[in-house]
Amino acid sequence: MYLPTSADILAALGLSCSHCHKMNSSSEERGLLRCSGCRRLAYCNNECQKADWRNHKAICQTLQLVEKDIEATSEMAAAFPEAAQNDLKTLDRISVAHADQMVALCEKLLQRSLTSREIDVISYEPKCLACARTDMILRTKAHMPEAESTGAVITPCERCKMSFGCCDEHWSVARALHQGPCDDLPGTVSQCDKNLEMCADVDYSAVLTAAQEKHFMWRIIQRQATWSPLTGCTWKEVIGSDVASAAAGTAFERHVPACTRRISSLASTAFTILYALEHLNTGVAWTEKSELTINMIIASPLDFFEAGYVYEAILHRAPKVKKLVFYFFLPKGVPGEISQAWASEICGDCASKTKGIFNHFVMTRTFESFVHNEAELFVQPDLFIATSSTIIAEHDPAQWRRTIALLVARRIPSVFTTFSRRLAESGQAVMRECGAELVPSLSGVRNPFGDMKMNPNFDKVHGFHAPNAWFVGGFR
Repeated sequence: MYLPTSADILAALGLSCSHCHKMNSSSEERGLLRCSGCRRLAYCNNECQKADWRNHKAICQTLQLVEKDIEATSEMAAAFPEAAQNDLKTLDRISVAHADQMVALCEKLLQRSLTSREIDVISYEPKCLACARTDMILRTKAHMPEAESTGAVITPCERCKMSFGCCDEHWSVARALHQGPCDDLPGTVSQCDKNLEMCADVDYSAVLTAAQEKHFMWRIIQRQATWSPLTGCTWKEVIGSDVASAAAGTAFERHVPACTRRISSLASTAFTILYALEHLNTGVAWTEKSELTINMIIASPLDFFEAGYVYEAILHRAPKVKKLVFYFFLPKGVPGEISQAWASEICGDCASKTKGIFNHFVMTRTFESFVHNEAELFVQPDLFIATSSTIIAEHDPAQWRRTIALLVARRIPSVFTTFSRRLAESGQAVMRECGAELVPSLSGVRNPFGDMKMNPNFDKVHGFHAPNAWFVGGFR
């Protein structure tokens, strides 16, 4: 499943070079150069713009055609309020509808589906926090016959540069929302604070290679002598001091907060598995087992192949477990594909203790089909987990219900996670209808081991989302 990186989002906002992702420094005399065609993306110089033109040309020219369609843009502009609003649901509805209209118009002109990057250019277009209007909408309104000149123009927050208002009046309404605690974030963290973290994350990603990241993570999530419960802990308690210790005296020392967020991003599913096992089992007998079997439904093969080694965190935290066996399933089987099996790379310490992680990627069957038709291969798992579960459910709601009913009937310990509180709440009803008795600590609550690198909601004016951020439900 495609999820834009922090660098992708900054580029779509026009805050970093769309080609090399370099951010503009306040010490530089010359800022980024805005594309004169679409007026959305920006570049370091002409060389970067020319290098990116092959990727940007189609959406750039199409956006210009859309803006020249006075009838279409005037109709869109009429949907936006003139006065400042503080009703987020209304503003989000308007913003989402506008993004959907823009995508539909562009796809009609291009006669093809937009790429993920092209959708980002549309969805992350800067918009006013108090009225959801974009620069394109403001330009359209300025050219409408009955329009009065207001001088409204999208301007960024002076502190984070990533949230916007269209005039002083609207900023006066938006500022409390922007600088106050955000419901999607833990504690008292504001939208402004979280936006600043994204810039730090991009800065950090530029100094760490993939190989360094793997070995750095193995040092941070160190092997425990005994199982230590995760209930009541957060990422800060679990890895914070280890990150600071590992980074001390290195080039990464100034990046400790960003490094902690990155490690949380990589290890989120592994720690969510451990946290769920802790809450779905009575006592610690499960930590004494020599082998754990995990069944997982993932939205895309990339969800595993990009960083399969991260599941070693389970071996490090539950030291008596010697063997992890994973079965990965897609929402729908892929006919003609070949299922795969392989062992993950592990650190030298685990290898010396003859530990191992063994993976089976079942591409040809859904989980439900595998259970019913491969009885000789199916082993009752210690845990079934579906990350991004409410998004996966959209593929086939009827099949999703059958899967949940199967898990309930076979009494398979199960946990489901998703991106936001809204999605978590909407997914619980289906589980209850299928007979699941939900465990309160795993149902409709924030996951303390969700991905800390939360992205702003791409087609809304406010809020954030992240993989594993919320538990939809857990049952046994």
